[in-house]
Amino acid sequence: MLHALRRRRDRREVLAWNPIWMVMGTFISWFVLTWLGWTLLFWSQADLVTWAEDEQPASLTDTAYFVGYTLTTLGLGDLHAKTSGWRLLTPLAALNGFFLLTFAITFLTPIASSRSERRQVSLRIFRAGPTPQAFVLTGLNDHPHGLAGLLHDLSGDLIRLDAQHRSALFLHSFYDHYAEVDPHLQLAVLGEALLIAQYGLKDGPPKALQAVRDSVEASSGPFMRCRTGAKARCHRCRWSPCDSKG
Repeated sequence: MLHALRRRRDRREVLAWNPIWMVMGTFISWFVLTWLGWTLLFWSQADLVTWAEDEQPASLTDTAYFVGYTLTTLGLGDLHAKTSGWRLLTPLAALNGFFLLTFAITFLTPIASSRSERRQVSLRIFRAGPTPQAFVLTGLNDHPHGLAGLLHDLSGDLIRLDAQHRSALFLHSFYDHYAEVDPHLQLAVLGEALLIAQYGLKDGPPKALQAVRDSVEASSGPFMRCRTGAKARCHRCRWSPCDSKG
């Protein structure tokens, strides 16, 4: 949906909201589906949930209210399950809600950490050179060990970035408001710089180029794939000639 909106408005900033929508949408879906499932379970028979004060049967909305405060472990007690068998399910629902909250936290924390690391790697590439030519010149003129030293410094960060993408493929859909911390843009800059280093240097390519190139290609994911077809662009042609015609 965000990609369609971006094409319609021609504004890349729209994609920067993608991480928020993905993470929040996932968590909300988990909670809503869990809430709905337990509500339908306690609503499956008449008079399963009653008011504690007068034992009047709860309506559907009352049952949803009962399940809601049970999942959030509030334990208000104004509604309860009528029979002992169904009362045993109440702490189970509360345990389900507790595990759901715990799982959400353990899901969000690595995402926030990975997003921060991705931005750090992107900013390091940007600081080395905002353009491919500037990156190569920085390595040749400013780094104490030359371009090979600059690539070696980046190789560890790129390997970690590659590992993150392999373990969580949805990270490819994370964009940023600012170009200097967006890995999609900075990896493209680094890719062009490696192309210059491979074919444009008088002394030949540096030794660390192959390892860095493999990490850039893997981390770029779908943006570096070679697609065939009349209307498709071959993104991998930057590394090696593509035999497909289109």
